[in-house]
Amino acid sequence: MWLAFAMWAGIVFGGVILLALVVMWGNRTRRLARSPLPPIAKRDDLWFLKPKPSTDEPPPTGPTDPGSNPQT
Repeated sequence: MWLAFAMWAGIVFGGVILLALVVMWGNRTRRLARSPLPPIAKRDDLWFLKPKPSTDEPPPTGPTDPGSNPQT
């Protein structure tokens, strides 16, 4: 009889602890969701009209991965 009561009390205690954790997690999540977002830089809506930056490097002439060259 006492064993059954102890088991039942353990299950109830565990359920109360889990319920308290869910409530605290929900409060924290709601607080984070309501906090303002960090400021972001204004993006340029006409980015595609700007000229591409020139590079002084020549384009690569072959595979850069040594494993992809079957000649060696």
